[in-house]
Amino acid sequence: MSGKSLKAMAADKDNNAVKKTDLWKVDPRVLVEVEGFNLRDYDDPAVQAQVESFAAAYTRGAYVPPLIVWTDDMGRISPVEGHLRRRGALLCIERGHDLPYLECVSFKGSDTERIEVMLRSADGLQLRPLNTAIGYLRLHRKGYTNQEIADKMHRTVARVEQLLILGMANSDVHALVKSGKVSADAAIEAVRLHGEAAGEYMQGALNKGGKVTRGAVRGAGIPPKVAGTVTGAFGELFGKRTRGGVLEGLARWEASGMPKGQKIEVDAAALLALKEAHDALESITEKRSSRASERAAKASQGNLEGLE
Repeated sequence: MSGKSLKAMAADKDNNAVKKTDLWKVDPRVLVEVEGFNLRDYDDPAVQAQVESFAAAYTRGAYVPPLIVWTDDMGRISPVEGHLRRRGALLCIERGHDLPYLECVSFKGSDTERIEVMLRSADGLQLRPLNTAIGYLRLHRKGYTNQEIADKMHRTVARVEQLLILGMANSDVHALVKSGKVSADAAIEAVRLHGEAAGEYMQGALNKGGKVTRGAVRGAGIPPKVAGTVTGAFGELFGKRTRGGVLEGLARWEASGMPKGQKIEVDAAALLALKEAHDALESITEKRSSRASERAAKASQGNLEGLE
């Protein structure tokens, strides 16, 4: 024996647990895609494959979730979520299959909320980082703070800030990321370090046969042990035990016009810590220089052997 239907539950005035919502049937051929609204790259093979999968699902008569649509003042119906489902439906029809209607839910909300829904699209294919970056930039330009974007998109503020850097980068940087030659994170690092010249820097590295990775852009870092030595040295110099005399001496020197030759008394332990940090950094520099020279010598020897 079947249970009570959802329709019957919604009609029951004493039942507040189930409510009916509007589900509309719309001819997919009347759905109009607003140019530039959806951030997907329709030339992306992964996107094309997703459209194909929806076309196959509609052809088989399999369940496909409803689209979320909105209607403008001219009566045009456009997807907010479901752009790939719309394209899959049209492909299904183009191949001769009967698909008179798609189930749609009417969207109620502002233009910024439409962007939010599009960015969280349930089409089953995550946006590429560059597309997400451009979407975050849209929200930013509509007055959203980084914290608000992070809260709405369930991301960290740091990640939002990184993607906004990518979104605001020049077109040559976008082209390199879109082509797959450079990762989004490597491009973000390049923009941070090289600004307007980031695209030129990355293209130059690629032209020389190098790889543009985040690590390569950032360069070799300081080993944790040495970084700890440097941090400890500054702690000795400006720590609670010694900072008063040093900072007061610096303040007096600045107030007197920073004359040359004036001396400030520094604790001997702090000075020793600075020397040890300097020696550690110098040792790293010498080792890296030596390894680079060895690699260059081997490469040169290999080139000479190839000429024999």
